[in-house]
Order: sequence, then C-alpha cells, then structure tokens
Amino acid sequence: MTRIVSTSEFQRDFERFQEEAKAEPIAISRDGHAESVLMSAEMYDLVVRGRIARSVADFDEATLEAIRNSKVPQEFDHLDALLGDWKP
Repeated sequence: MTRIVSTSEFQRDFERFQEEAKAEPIAISRDGHAESVLMSAEMYDLVVRGRIARSVADFDEATLEAIRNSKVPQEFDHLDALLGDWKP
C-alpha cells in the first residue's frame, strides 16, 4: 500500500521521502486528499512507457505472437456487455 504523508511533513523531510520513494511510491496529501505522488525514476519510466501507444512495427515477433495467442479469462466476459454496439 502506498504511504500517504501530508504536504508539510513532506516539506520538512524531503530527503528522507525521496530515498523511501525509491522502494515505494509516496502519496502527498493536502487537506486529507492525495494530490501528488513521489516515485522513483525507474517506476515513473515503467508507468509512462506502459501508457504510450506504439506502432505494431515496434514489437518483436515474440511479443506479437504472445499478443496473438492471448485470451481474456472467462471471469471478465461480463465486461463485453459494457461495450454494447461499439465498433472500433
């Protein structure tokens, strides 16, 4: 679970939280609500890279084959109803 600290606590001990964020993201709250998150550069890179759309040409053959052979588990079949008549 992500640790949550107040803005004032974060400002008082920035270096400590910067070090801790290398192991686990730290949520920084204002008025009791998480407003931002401090995380390692490595974690940030993983998050960002995972959300960037890529061309099919960027994938190697093993990855393309894995995608072709992937199946959605039956436990998620009910989600198809959320799509309704949507067509890509």
